[in-house]
Amino acid sequence: MATPTYTPLATITLSSAESSVTFSSIPQTYRDLIVSVAGTGTANAAYYLRVNGDSGSNYNTVGMKARSSGPESYADATQAQVYVVGNGWGTGGWFNSQIQLLDYSATDKHKSMLIRNGNYDNSYASPTVVGVAARWANNSAISSIYFSTNTSTFAVGTTFSLFGIAS
Repeated sequence: MATPTYTPLATITLSSAESSVTFSSIPQTYRDLIVSVAGTGTANAAYYLRVNGDSGSNYNTVGMKARSSGPESYADATQAQVYVVGNGWGTGGWFNSQIQLLDYSATDKHKSMLIRNGNYDNSYASPTVVGVAARWANNSAISSIYFSTNTSTFAVGTTFSLFGIAS
């Protein structure tokens, strides 16, 4: 069996605060995609992703998070996006996320996503870790990934890196 490898496809490092970032024209030549995001926000906020410009109620998620106030779990059906950091990173806080999009180029199944996130949320004054499984209820191949904040902007220096995974 071949060893899976990460192939760098694109990196976006913000030179100005932005409310959204998009990877478009994603090649369809890999098994999975990985997006690594590291940065901060300019105010208390959350951030989410959408694929292929779909803002319909086609996303379902189940997640768990842990912080000093205790564990939480949640499930959201028929959402218009997938929250990567759903409770916000807090003013002056930070986040590190890894998003895996499985079988992204397949056209015979709905798409699955696994998200791992760590963030420091100043409103709780503690680090938070989050694990999310999500589904995009569509058989189309993923050709673009859109990230946006709900009430703030991604700060200067926030980096989004896209990798293709061969298998």
